[in-house]
Amino acid sequence: MPGTFTISLDFELLWGIFDKVGTKYKAEYFENTRRVIPQMLAYFAAAELEATWATVGMLFAENEEEWAAYSPTYLPSYRQRKLSAYAWAKDHGIRPEVHFAPELIQQILDTPGQELGSHSFAHYYTLMRGQSPEQFREDLKATQRIALDKFNTKLESLVFPRNHINELYLEICLEEGYHQVRGNPKKHPHSCPGNLQLCRCKICQHLRDYPSRILKVFSLVFCTHFIKNPPK
Repeated sequence: MPGTFTISLDFELLWGIFDKVGTKYKAEYFENTRRVIPQMLAYFAAAELEATWATVGMLFAENEEEWAAYSPTYLPSYRQRKLSAYAWAKDHGIRPEVHFAPELIQQILDTPGQELGSHSFAHYYTLMRGQSPEQFREDLKATQRIALDKFNTKLESLVFPRNHINELYLEICLEEGYHQVRGNPKKHPHSCPGNLQLCRCKICQHLRDYPSRILKVFSLVFCTHFIKNPPK
């Protein structure tokens, strides 16, 4: 049975690690991310490589007012408050350079072969205690709403933050327009020694042509879970 080689990238900025680092983060890390993404898009376009950019919905906003306007009213009620992006923003405030990136999202959409996917609106953790299926649904709705209003785009692919895949939520994903979800394969079909110069597979041989600064930014994922038969 033929397989599919899928490249998917998580685009998060600070929303992806706020609960890990608090306010102890290096601004230059995210400056590098902003600088490298256009370079990656140019390389992908030149090589005719297709990729899915799983993007946190909060990055779509232009400013704090817009962020608040698109945030759902029914927020995740995690038992651990530190897991909530909304609680973090309330405690520490919003900084556009690490929290918003609509101009990069537009560049992704303008680059041939690139799909704009979702990484949930608020880097939502479906396996953490306290949150509910309806709160997750509201998160997905918020992402679809801001994507449609600002970029006239309907998102169809979803990557669960931290790969927290709650299979009970797959039907919700389908109902909210997501037909592809990145899964967690038990065994990767490609086993690489972790050094592009040592590996002889065609994938790594091709990737050697890319600058190391590009390779450090994205990961290759080898399994996509298609929601064809949602749980009853």
